Amino acid sequence: MRGRQLDKSATLENDGRTLAGKGWTARVLTSTLRRDQGTFMRVRLFIPLLLASSLGWAQDAAPPPGLEPVPDGPPDTSRHQDAPAPEVTIRQLGAQGSVEEYRAGGVLYMIKVNPTKGASYYLVDTDGDGNLETRSNDLESGMLIPAWVLLRW
Repeated sequence: MRGRQLDKSATLENDGRTLAGKGWTARVLTSTLRRDQGTFMRVRLFIPLLLASSLGWAQDAAPPPGLEPVPDGPPDTSRHQDAPAPEVTIRQLGAQGSVEEYRAGGVLYMIKVNPTKGASYYLVDTDGDGNLETRSNDLESGMLIPAWVLLRW
Protein backbone atom coordinates (compact mmCIF):
# COMPACT_ATOMS: atom_id res chain seq x y z
CA MET A 1 0.00 0.00 0.00
CA ARG A 2 1.53 3.24 -1.11
CA GLY A 3 0.81 6.27 1.08
CA ARG A 4 -0.11 5.47 4.68
CA GLN A 5 0.84 2.55 6.87
CA LEU A 6 -0.62 2.36 10.36
CA ASP A 7 2.08 0.33 12.06
CA LYS A 8 5.00 1.28 14.33
CA SER A 9 6.79 3.01 11.40
CA ALA A 10 3.98 5.04 9.85
CA THR A 11 5.16 6.31 6.50
CA LEU A 12 3.84 9.05 4.24
CA GLU A 13 5.17 9.65 0.77
CA ASN A 14 8.13 11.77 1.73
CA ASP A 15 10.97 13.97 0.73
CA GLY A 16 13.40 12.38 3.19
CA ARG A 17 12.63 14.27 6.42
CA THR A 18 11.26 12.39 9.43
CA LEU A 19 9.33 13.43 12.51
CA ALA A 20 9.27 11.41 15.72
CA GLY A 21 6.64 11.60 18.44
CA LYS A 22 5.49 9.09 21.10
CA GLY A 23 7.53 6.32 19.52
CA TRP A 24 6.02 6.77 16.06
CA THR A 25 8.05 7.86 13.08
CA ALA A 26 6.35 9.73 10.28
CA ARG A 27 7.89 11.12 7.17
CA VAL A 28 6.49 14.41 5.96
CA LEU A 29 5.06 14.69 2.51
CA THR A 30 5.90 18.30 1.71
CA SER A 31 4.81 18.30 -1.90
CA THR A 32 1.30 17.15 -0.94
CA LEU A 33 1.23 19.65 1.93
CA ARG A 34 2.23 22.48 -0.39
CA ARG A 35 -0.50 21.50 -2.82
CA ASP A 36 -3.03 21.34 0.05
CA GLN A 37 -1.91 24.74 1.40
CA GLY A 38 -2.51 26.37 -1.97
CA THR A 39 -6.02 24.92 -2.14
CA PHE A 40 -6.64 25.96 1.45
CA MET A 41 -5.52 29.53 0.73
CA ARG A 42 -7.78 29.76 -2.33
CA VAL A 43 -10.77 28.53 -0.33
CA ARG A 44 -9.87 30.87 2.52
CA LEU A 45 -9.94 33.83 0.13
CA PHE A 46 -13.02 32.66 -1.78
CA ILE A 47 -15.37 32.43 1.21
CA PRO A 48 -14.98 36.08 2.40
CA LEU A 49 -15.28 37.32 -1.19
CA LEU A 50 -18.46 35.30 -1.62
CA LEU A 51 -19.91 36.72 1.60
CA ALA A 52 -18.92 40.29 0.70
CA SER A 53 -20.50 40.05 -2.75
CA SER A 54 -23.75 38.72 -1.28
CA LEU A 55 -24.21 41.95 0.70
CA GLY A 56 -25.14 43.74 -2.51
CA TRP A 57 -28.06 41.35 -3.06
CA ALA A 58 -29.41 41.71 0.49
CA GLN A 59 -32.89 43.21 0.78
CA ASP A 60 -34.91 44.51 3.68
CA ALA A 61 -37.91 42.48 4.71
CA ALA A 62 -41.32 43.94 3.94
CA PRO A 63 -42.74 45.83 6.93
CA PRO A 64 -45.71 44.22 8.67
CA PRO A 65 -49.07 45.81 7.81
CA GLY A 66 -50.65 48.34 10.16
CA LEU A 67 -47.53 50.24 11.28
CA GLU A 68 -47.60 54.03 11.54
CA PRO A 69 -44.68 56.00 10.08
CA VAL A 70 -42.26 57.59 12.55
CA PRO A 71 -42.31 61.42 12.58
CA ASP A 72 -39.16 63.13 11.31
CA GLY A 73 -38.50 65.56 14.16
CA PRO A 74 -39.47 66.41 17.71
CA PRO A 75 -43.21 66.99 17.98
CA ASP A 76 -43.16 70.62 19.24
CA THR A 77 -40.12 72.76 18.49
CA SER A 78 -42.00 76.06 18.22
CA ARG A 79 -41.82 76.87 21.94
CA HIS A 80 -38.01 76.65 21.87
CA GLN A 81 -37.80 78.90 18.83
CA ASP A 82 -40.09 81.50 20.41
CA ALA A 83 -38.10 81.68 23.67
CA PRO A 84 -36.90 85.22 24.38
CA ALA A 85 -33.20 85.97 24.31
CA PRO A 86 -31.63 86.58 27.72
CA GLU A 87 -31.26 90.17 28.86
CA VAL A 88 -27.69 91.23 29.61
CA THR A 89 -26.93 94.19 31.87
CA ILE A 90 -23.31 95.38 31.97
CA ARG A 91 -22.18 97.47 34.94
CA GLN A 92 -18.76 99.12 34.92
CA LEU A 93 -16.97 99.13 38.28
CA GLY A 94 -14.33 101.69 37.31
CA ALA A 95 -10.77 100.48 37.86
CA GLN A 96 -11.97 97.16 39.28
CA GLY A 97 -13.54 95.84 36.06
CA SER A 98 -17.12 95.09 35.04
CA VAL A 99 -20.03 92.81 35.95
CA GLU A 100 -22.44 91.29 33.42
CA GLU A 101 -25.84 90.19 34.76
CA TYR A 102 -27.82 87.68 32.70
CA ARG A 103 -31.60 87.57 33.18
CA ALA A 104 -34.28 85.39 31.57
CA GLY A 105 -37.90 86.42 32.14
CA GLY A 106 -36.74 89.07 34.63
CA VAL A 107 -35.01 86.48 36.85
CA LEU A 108 -31.25 86.72 37.45
CA TYR A 109 -29.65 83.37 36.63
CA MET A 110 -25.96 84.15 36.04
CA ILE A 111 -23.34 86.82 36.77
CA LYS A 112 -20.07 87.13 34.88
CA VAL A 113 -17.36 89.04 36.76
CA ASN A 114 -14.66 90.61 34.54
CA PRO A 115 -11.87 91.96 36.77
CA THR A 116 -9.25 94.23 35.21
CA LYS A 117 -6.51 91.87 36.40
CA GLY A 118 -7.12 88.14 36.14
CA ALA A 119 -9.51 85.88 34.30
CA SER A 120 -13.28 86.23 34.17
CA TYR A 121 -15.43 83.94 36.31
CA TYR A 122 -19.12 83.10 36.63
CA LEU A 123 -21.57 82.84 39.52
CA VAL A 124 -24.61 80.75 38.54
CA ASP A 125 -28.01 80.08 40.10
CA THR A 126 -28.19 76.32 39.44
CA ASP A 127 -31.51 75.50 41.14
CA GLY A 128 -33.55 78.60 40.20
CA ASP A 129 -34.26 79.83 43.74
CA GLY A 130 -32.79 83.31 43.12
CA ASN A 131 -29.64 82.75 45.21
CA LEU A 132 -26.32 82.34 43.44
CA GLU A 133 -24.82 79.07 44.54
CA THR A 134 -21.45 78.91 46.22
CA ARG A 135 -19.42 75.79 46.34
CA SER A 136 -17.65 74.94 49.53
CA ASN A 137 -15.70 72.03 50.89
CA ASP A 138 -15.57 70.51 54.36
CA LEU A 139 -12.32 72.26 55.31
CA GLU A 140 -13.69 75.79 55.11
CA SER A 141 -17.44 76.22 54.79
CA GLY A 142 -17.35 79.91 53.73
CA MET A 143 -14.98 79.47 50.79
CA LEU A 144 -16.35 80.49 47.38
CA ILE A 145 -15.13 78.48 44.37
CA PRO A 146 -16.00 80.37 41.17
CA ALA A 147 -16.36 78.77 37.74
CA TRP A 148 -13.30 79.84 35.71
CA VAL A 149 -13.16 79.89 31.92
CA LEU A 150 -10.21 77.68 30.96
CA LEU A 151 -10.53 77.54 27.17
CA ARG A 152 -12.65 79.46 24.70
CA TRP A 153 -12.90 78.99 20.94
